[in-house]
Amino acid sequence: MLTNHVCFLPQEAPGNRDEDSSDFSPSRVAGVISVGSANIDDSKQTTSDYGSAIGVFAPGGNIISAFNTSDTATATLSGTSQVSVVMTLAFCRPWDQL
Repeated sequence: MLTNHVCFLPQEAPGNRDEDSSDFSPSRVAGVISVGSANIDDSKQTTSDYGSAIGVFAPGGNIISAFNTSDTATATLSGTSQVSVVMTLAFCRPWDQL
């Protein structure tokens, strides 16, 4: 049974520049979880930002995602935008409901 609950997760996708995210906002803002993108082997994706502002890395490579070409379209995407969805699910849903 799913329970109703609200989750506010101050996290952001730092970018796909392969640069130190500490130099950019909102990554450098205290209290924000900046999430880097990792490959299936836990290595950093080559385009993912890095640095001390990254709080955690999560799967972000080859994620099957909804796409804008139709109501049922999907696409295989990579990058920190895909990671944001994974992190929201991990932090905001009880483990037995994942």
